[in-house]
Amino acid sequence: MWGRKIFAPMFFSFEKYIVILWCGSSFLHTVLNNYHKKLKPMNYGSDYGIPIGDSKEDKKQRKRFIMDFYKIWGKLNPEKQVFNKSLNDFVNVKHISVEETAGQASTRYESTLAVMFLTEILTNAVQKGLPRNSNPAKDNQKGFEKIIIMEYNKSNFGKIKLTVGVKRSTKEKVQYCITVIEND
Repeated sequence: MWGRKIFAPMFFSFEKYIVILWCGSSFLHTVLNNYHKKLKPMNYGSDYGIPIGDSKEDKKQRKRFIMDFYKIWGKLNPEKQVFNKSLNDFVNVKHISVEETAGQASTRYESTLAVMFLTEILTNAVQKGLPRNSNPAKDNQKGFEKIIIMEYNKSNFGKIKLTVGVKRSTKEKVQYCITVIEND
């Protein structure tokens, strides 16, 4: 059981602290000290301390939350890769993963919450359709040969879209973006 890596994050807010407890392990890995001190008073819709509004300040704070989350995730996962069952290959998390996800997912509260299931999404997302060519008009996609769209249906949450890029030179798969898919 000790060698098993099951990372399903749960966040608990205690006044001025957010504690990240990684299920599947009996250890408390990280405490984000004084996280709420960074945040200005906002309309918080959950115990996570994440603003739910659509103001510029709300989006800025959600972006900061996502970037902080990726930093902690990177420290807990120094190899910065997760094996995806559908692709039968590793999906790597790189700087572009953090930048693109923080930029896209911070626009909506639900997408920000989805990022907290990063390892679960990277492991269980299923490829939808055939890989398509990257968009040469987008600077962030220039290093990718193909773009793979994947979905993960998280119970009691909804559908989450994972975009994976295939690097031109090395053919390695890199997590490009995570967002929530609107329910019909």
